Amino acid sequence: AMPSVAGRTLAVSPDGRRLAFWTDNHGASRSNSLQLWDAATPNGTTTLLASPSGETGTGVLWSSDGEGLLLSFVSLARQPRSNPPPPPDDTAETVLRTLEIASRNLTQVFRAKRGGLEGSVAPVAWNRERKTIGAVEVGGGGFAIAYLLIRDGDVSRTVFDRALSSVRSVAGSSDALWVVAVAGDGRIVSWSISNPG
Repeated sequence: AMPSVAGRTLAVSPDGRRLAFWTDNHGASRSNSLQLWDAATPNGTTTLLASPSGETGTGVLWSSDGEGLLLSFVSLARQPRSNPPPPPDDTAETVLRTLEIASRNLTQVFRAKRGGLEGSVAPVAWNRERKTIGAVEVGGGGFAIAYLLIRDGDVSRTVFDRALSSVRSVAGSSDALWVVAVAGDGRIVSWSISNPG
């Protein structure tokens, strides 16, 4: 099976010397932690943060200057076990936050309902100089369904046309100026971070 867009749990820094990654989430709490590995101290990792209570870290991406991380989280509402199962909990959410590595300051930049147990948001690019964040909204089955542009707290959403509805791979350039997607038919489509399409 192809990996889904939402499964980006490891990111290499722009200078190639550090790795940021989410640990696996085990146990009933489904919490995980964000780790940092640095080539300067290769024998260990540093825990940057634990996922907030009730949330699981799902994506990580470096800022263009290498000083921050763009993180995605999903909340997994606890469902009671019953037969038949209850309807999906409409309080489940997906969240994007920025993390300043030096100060460990965590700031929410986007939050939305998940529509039950499907859907999430995957970080694609963070250009700090332009104060611009790009992310992809991911639907059921791991397919990208829309591009989100976040600029100074304002969010614009561009729904992918049918030709791109089978997108499973999306990446941002290291300078966070371009986004590239591979459609199910093999076409490669790119756009400026601030001008999707």
